[in-house]
Amino acid sequence: MLPLKAILIIKNGWNDETQVKKIGLNLVEAVEQCIKLTNNQDIEIVRDKLNCFPPINERDKGKHWKTSEFWLGYSIAQYIATTFTRMFSDRDNRNQIFSSNL
Repeated sequence: MLPLKAILIIKNGWNDETQVKKIGLNLVEAVEQCIKLTNNQDIEIVRDKLNCFPPINERDKGKHWKTSEFWLGYSIAQYIATTFTRMFSDRDNRNQIFSSNL
């Protein structure tokens, strides 16, 4: 998810793609690094929910998602995006997307 990589780029001051490419599509690694770097409890909330996403090598196989799985994945992505916004501005949009899914 791009907001995770953006957090790492901004907070680490990375100015090339080398570090970002090392993370690649590994959401667990990106979340773990964001937690270590920011100690942000909002990011910790999604750590245990990442298992709803298929493994990296299966993501392009066109998995059929149950409606509940789809909305959980969507909620996680939106939650991370709003957490990013909140970290770098005074806006807090989480209550607009936060649901019982998280």
